[in-house]
Amino acid sequence: MANIINKPFESIFGYISYLPKNFSAYRYSALHDITNDIEDASNNNNILSKNDYLAKNNVLCFDLISKYNSSWVLRYENLSKAEVDIPEN
Repeated sequence: MANIINKPFESIFGYISYLPKNFSAYRYSALHDITNDIEDASNNNNILSKNDYLAKNNVLCFDLISKYNSSWVLRYENLSKAEVDIPEN
């Protein structure tokens, strides 16, 4: 129920705080430089880097909008639909 109100409101400002990976689509050019940063953080032994890696969906949202020399915007599309295959085991 919270997504019905929160996500469209966040979309007004161009920043969605959390984008679930199973229901999200990204432009390849937007993710190009960011994926290396996420992999570096996962290999770092620093506790703060490990925490960032665990919350990478949240970090990814911030990295996309704060990427240097770009103006990406995150939007919520309430008319979009997704289909998920649930494993039987």
